[in-house]
Amino acid sequence: MRSPKGAKVLQKRRRRAKMTELTVAGYLGRLSEDPYDPELIEGLRAKLKSPDPANDGQDPLRLLEAARGGHERRGEYLAAAWLMEIESELVSGDPEFQAILVKELGRIRREELMDDRGALDAYEKLGGMESEDPEVVQAVDQLHQIEEKWSELARRSIQVRRVSGNSKELPFRTKYKY
Repeated sequence: MRSPKGAKVLQKRRRRAKMTELTVAGYLGRLSEDPYDPELIEGLRAKLKSPDPANDGQDPLRLLEAARGGHERRGEYLAAAWLMEIESELVSGDPEFQAILVKELGRIRREELMDDRGALDAYEKLGGMESEDPEVVQAVDQLHQIEEKWSELARRSIQVRRVSGNSKELPFRTKYKY
């Protein structure tokens, strides 16, 4: 008789074995069924980096672009962001298109996913504050201002708690550790 933990491990192994047989289109199809599965993204990334990505004669960039558009239309922004990251890695030979993708990735991470750190990472790939794109510079500046305001709010809250003698718990969870 298997333990519940052993059964889960066996299930994962079977799933991984099935995933190694998938084509690029197969990974994208599975991702449309479960858009929040990071294992599918890692499997897709590995498949695309393999010598023979098994994409059935289809252009993987077109497949990624179509899948990304579908996820965006359905509001599945995490999957869209993951696919955008992969797509931007694949178009490294076209810096203009790569910049467009990374800029859009930053926007999605910031506006749709509320992931300021992920957005900042994307914008930093475009040069951050030294970028030639004024929209990127403005977005990075705003993200830095937000980070500074959160830091100041956290410091003040900690000071208030220390002065009041109740330092056991903050009235809210802070975004950053101090």
